[in-house]
Amino acid sequence: MTPDLAIIIVNWNGGEFLRKCLDSLVQFPPTISHEVIVIDNASTDGSAQATRSYPGVRLILNTENVGFGRANNQAFAATAAPLLFLLNSDAEVHEGTLDTLVATINESEKIGAVGPRLLNTDGTLQPSVWRNPPSPGEIGFCLSASARVCWGSTGTTRIASAPICSVPRPCCSNER
Repeated sequence: MTPDLAIIIVNWNGGEFLRKCLDSLVQFPPTISHEVIVIDNASTDGSAQATRSYPGVRLILNTENVGFGRANNQAFAATAAPLLFLLNSDAEVHEGTLDTLVATINESEKIGAVGPRLLNTDGTLQPSVWRNPPSPGEIGFCLSASARVCWGSTGTTRIASAPICSVPRPCCSNER
């Protein structure tokens, strides 16, 4: 049976971060059918092997670091799920996070991508969205090495990806 949601994690030497990320998915899974796909970009820290201790996690092993975008594309090709959640290996989900995102994206066919509110480890808000057009300060942040945000499109799925997490879905067809 095709899952409703694919949770995609690209890893490269994520170590303890990846374990905490996967632990959070075990603790706070979505209520809809889902799969977790970890794409490992030739890690040398044992994190790929540690992934095997999580039942049901699909592991795709790369022999070289192919980068974030290409690794995500591998996962897109490996799943038929209509909803995709890109989750960085150093991020953790909280109770209800995934259900809230799924409910939001299903509210309207006009919604092509949603993203969660991001919190720092101390619980403070981590800025991840800006008004349009951006202020000069926001432009400066976007040009910095710490903010690599790119928008793209693959077929009928609009994709918003960043070094955080986001949810793309088929948005240009009548499929759900």
